[in-house]
Amino acid sequence: METDDFKTLFRSTTVGEQWTGLVGSSASAAIAFGVDDLSDPVLIVCHDEDAANTLKRDLKYFLSLNEGPQVSLFDFPARKTVRKFSQLEDVYVLGCRLGALYHLQQRTSQLVIVSTIEAVSQITLPRASMNHRMGLLEVGETYDRDQLIQELISAGYDQENTVIEPSSFAIRGSILDMYSPNYRRPLRIEFFDDQIESMRFFDPASQRSGEDIKEYIWIPSREVFLEPSLLSQLERRLKELCDHRNIPPRVRLEFLESLKEQRFTSARELLMPLFFEKTETIIDYLPANTKVIMVDPFSIRREIHELLDQFEKIETDQNRNQVLACPPSMHTISLKDVLSKLESLRYLEISDVLADDTKPSVKKFPIFTNQNLRQSVKFIKKGDNPLKAFQQALFDWRDQGLRCVIVAQSESGFTRLEGLLKPYLPDLLAKRQINFNDIFNNQNGVTLTLGSLGQGFVFPEGKIAIVTEADLFGERRIASKKGGEVASSIDLRELSPGDYIVHLDHGIGLYKGLERIKIGQNEGDFLLIEYADKDKLFLPVYRLNRVHKYVGGSATKVALDRLGNPQSWDKARERTKKAVQEMADELLALYAARQVATKKPYSLPDHGYLAFEEEFPYEETRDQLRTLEEVHHDLESDKPMDRLVCGDVGFGKTEIALRAAFRTAMEGMQVAVLVPTTILAQQHYQTFKERMKNHPISVDFMSRFKDSKALKRVGQQLREGKLDIVVGTHRLLSKDVQFKNLGLLVLDEEHRFGVKHKERIKQFRNQVNVMTLTATPIPRTLQLSMTGVRDLSVINTPPMDRKSVETVISVFDDEAVQLIIRKEISRGGQVFFVHNRVESIEAMATHLRKLVPEASVGVGHAQMDEKRLENTMFKFLTREFDVLVSTTIIESGLDISNANTMMINRADCFGLAQLYQLRGRVGRSDRHAYCYLLIPGENIIGKDALNRLKALKRFSELGSGLKIALHDLEMRGAGNLLGAQQSGHISEVGFELYSQLLDREIRMRKGEKVVDEIEPEIQTHTPAFLPEAYVPDSQERLLLYRRLSATKTFEDLDVLKQELRDRFGALPSPTENLIEVIELKILARNLGISSLKLAGDVPLIEFTDHAKVNIDKLLKMVKKDKRMKLRPDNRLSIEIPSNYNMIEETRKILSEISEPSNHRS
Repeated sequence: METDDFKTLFRSTTVGEQWTGLVGSSASAAIAFGVDDLSDPVLIVCHDEDAANTLKRDLKYFLSLNEGPQVSLFDFPARKTVRKFSQLEDVYVLGCRLGALYHLQQRTSQLVIVSTIEAVSQITLPRASMNHRMGLLEVGETYDRDQLIQELISAGYDQENTVIEPSSFAIRGSILDMYSPNYRRPLRIEFFDDQIESMRFFDPASQRSGEDIKEYIWIPSREVFLEPSLLSQLERRLKELCDHRNIPPRVRLEFLESLKEQRFTSARELLMPLFFEKTETIIDYLPANTKVIMVDPFSIRREIHELLDQFEKIETDQNRNQVLACPPSMHTISLKDVLSKLESLRYLEISDVLADDTKPSVKKFPIFTNQNLRQSVKFIKKGDNPLKAFQQALFDWRDQGLRCVIVAQSESGFTRLEGLLKPYLPDLLAKRQINFNDIFNNQNGVTLTLGSLGQGFVFPEGKIAIVTEADLFGERRIASKKGGEVASSIDLRELSPGDYIVHLDHGIGLYKGLERIKIGQNEGDFLLIEYADKDKLFLPVYRLNRVHKYVGGSATKVALDRLGNPQSWDKARERTKKAVQEMADELLALYAARQVATKKPYSLPDHGYLAFEEEFPYEETRDQLRTLEEVHHDLESDKPMDRLVCGDVGFGKTEIALRAAFRTAMEGMQVAVLVPTTILAQQHYQTFKERMKNHPISVDFMSRFKDSKALKRVGQQLREGKLDIVVGTHRLLSKDVQFKNLGLLVLDEEHRFGVKHKERIKQFRNQVNVMTLTATPIPRTLQLSMTGVRDLSVINTPPMDRKSVETVISVFDDEAVQLIIRKEISRGGQVFFVHNRVESIEAMATHLRKLVPEASVGVGHAQMDEKRLENTMFKFLTREFDVLVSTTIIESGLDISNANTMMINRADCFGLAQLYQLRGRVGRSDRHAYCYLLIPGENIIGKDALNRLKALKRFSELGSGLKIALHDLEMRGAGNLLGAQQSGHISEVGFELYSQLLDREIRMRKGEKVVDEIEPEIQTHTPAFLPEAYVPDSQERLLLYRRLSATKTFEDLDVLKQELRDRFGALPSPTENLIEVIELKILARNLGISSLKLAGDVPLIEFTDHAKVNIDKLLKMVKKDKRMKLRPDNRLSIEIPSNYNMIEETRKILSEISEPSNHRS
């Protein structure tokens, strides 16, 4: 069969057709290849969001196989505020909706929009309002900037300091950054007066510019606006709604006031139907030639009935609770009208049920799922080839003349499948990117390729069978493409007046702010630091690398040092230095002992190990893959492994341990998994048991959940070597527990064990392989210090897609809480309810029992007896409780995959890091997870608290936006790794200095050359600073000053200068001077110059004893040039005429006397 013949099978010939029997991902294949070549706009309607996301993913894959014209694929999701308990619409949802509407109007390319029945029924911005609030920007044209900014505000854009997400803009001097929802990246516009000089897209993460463009169309960022002519109509409608619900007049008037002041509040979206004279939906945007495809019409009609029932309940609740919001029925047009409107267009129904109908309009596709293949994989016996069932199916397909395509989800999956398949299919075509011609031209008949596809299908008439990784090994979750690694380095952008700060020479003080000071001609910014007795230090910004934000013990216990009396600070540094020396000795002694010890290397991974890897139900992240490589290297070496694996719960540490345990067991050795609590023992036991079930590996556990007889039996099996893997608490460390051949010890959260247990654990090190797991982040600076001393693997890559945990900010409401709990229980799940007040936690649990009497509710908090608390947690783990009401004790260590809804009461009272940790307890399975941040009211809580909650909502995985909030966790991690005594020294001098001292001591003991870095003092008479008009945000200025002061090379300075030019526009004169000062500082540091005093009539250059200057050149210059004098105290004076640039002249002289390696290239 040829490619065109295959595509012809999916041709739509008449309006109103029904395509039946399209199972698996074949519906997406049919759309990709059969709908009139997709030359006209296509709207695909699914019954819910999950179905829409699955179809879009599969459709994207099949479109990639097509070699025809490029097709633009867009989402049109439903607004969440209509029937969920959110007061803030997701900016990405709004962006998707408005972007799709814009592209429908423009129709500049072949367009496919994937939506849901709820979304297409919801009202949206009328076309006239959309057109009225769009704008065209062109390079070379003149615009009134103030008017443009006002237009952006009127169109719903928020003014921010930095543009990171859609619907925002920022102004910095001649630069305007904006992010319109119809583009995937934000735009940077550079003005010269009122003329646009250039426009370029930029990366919101790095803030660095990309390609230039000539024109840019921006669209509104909201779906609701106040037309001035409709104000009186809005006031009348609003009064009617408020009177009907007995809402106090004050609430109504406050809302109207916010409209007049152009303040956007969440209530505006909730009242959207009142704003328009005539409402429209996406259907009104569709041109007459649009092809509408209804996928699974039976489920769509069922969803309509469910929506109508929900709308009725929500309206009743809104009336009872006097909610300032239009009922859901006003936010949508009649769902029956939606169907009739859609059917009036070129209409096609697609169903997975094979219809028994003889009408010409019904097209039948005899397509089969791979369900039999999936089922047979589940029943493979231990030790059998996991691809046995697939091999048999493949032989059958070949006999029928079918081509087979195997789709791997990732690069690692592709490599593994190739290794598994090649022994049986030597003629396999393994090609990462293919098109349909490759499939049908492959005479060998079997193709392995790369792509994202959920389910395969078998289509005998089309002569093709498509098999996915999920068909072979079960569903997998994909690692996030959007999220980056966790950035651990703290920066000064988060430094606020009142924070503690550490100066390396003067000690701990209070940061009071950034101040502009002018002395004579010299003007610049200085950091004001207050010490004991209100003494003040003004630190020049070019020396900011001498200070860092204090991170250590409890901030309330920090004592300020005395300026001018450094004894106490010096003593603290000496104490810490001595402790660090002892720490370095201990670490290096351990390192030396490990170098002497030997073990038998493991054999290389075999076919069985590859099969075990494939059974992992997730896609490995890049950090996991790197860590696995490091572990494999450890196991295959002749030295015992002692590796610390660090990563948050859910980041995949356990899988690292599982694979090491599998290899150890297959080498004929035993594995002990040691955990601090009975609950964790139970969880790990279940995980290990489940993962090893298809392999000849036995697993058991030892904890107080086993009686003495069972414990004795397990002990006997360990002694006799009949048990491969044992999971247990400190019971495993008892002297009566003996192993026949222990090969690997896995320690989970070692710091939680007592002193005696730790001593016992030490006896295992250097004898067997040891892997330690910790969920507490380890600071980057400490990671670097440990390099080469302790093997450390850090898993920082976010584990799941950004939308895995839907974060909703909601006002606490009994009906809302009731519906949330019932919704989760109805799908067989469980709920965390976080209430962080022990004194009222029982009352809250009683209240929840009244709200949802059918739910079983348990209570857990830190003041409970340990065994009672453990029993409560165990009951929740074993699903005896539907709801667990607890304090923040659940923020670490718990991994309950069945709990996928969390409510955090008074979320405004929590810190960002704590909220992040708590939210990490849900979203641990393949179900959609929810985290509801409950607050007393948007106007009641503080602005800072609301911003924290919005930040958590925005960042659904670890990323740069959370790095500062995670620093308190990192400090916990530092203390856990180094011990309680070292934690005290960290508190005394701050973490940054502690890390520097530790790094220095370790490097010295390893024989590396350590030279104290010179920090030149520079005084000039030239104004050198970042003007406020150039960088308006003070915290951003502080960060830039820190980066400039820390710059070590001319190349890095050039990069930073280019970034300033890119982000903020042409450098003003004071900033050019600042760059020159930093350049001078780099040169002086390289030359060993301690001081440059250029503020007087005669500049003075002071050299250190180890200055790296060309002495011969210097002496010749002094002898030749009478203006220069070399003094006995290592100082060089130079007479420079007043009409010369003193900085430039000094730089020339320094360049002359420097060695060639220090020259400016």
